[in-house]
Amino acid sequence: SKSLAKEGESIWLAVRPEDVQLDASGPVQGKIKRKTFLGDRWECLLEIGNTELQTFSYTLQPFEENLVSLEIKRATIFKRQGSKV
Repeated sequence: SKSLAKEGESIWLAVRPEDVQLDASGPVQGKIKRKTFLGDRWECLLEIGNTELQTFSYTLQPFEENLVSLEIKRATIFKRQGSKV
């Protein structure tokens, strides 16, 4: 398969909030930093390492100590110009 970036290259990963699904067994681990009920869904601000990610959930399962796993359904990758990891 063709790689979009070389190992060690720095990239931007763009993800729309509706393409992130909170999942108890998802491959990405994070922490719920803030959650707000909006009437029909929860708006969640997640902390994954030193990155914040906003997402929505129609059901907010009781995650232990605000720890959460998530699955990213779709994302766009952009190469960062002139930077290396």
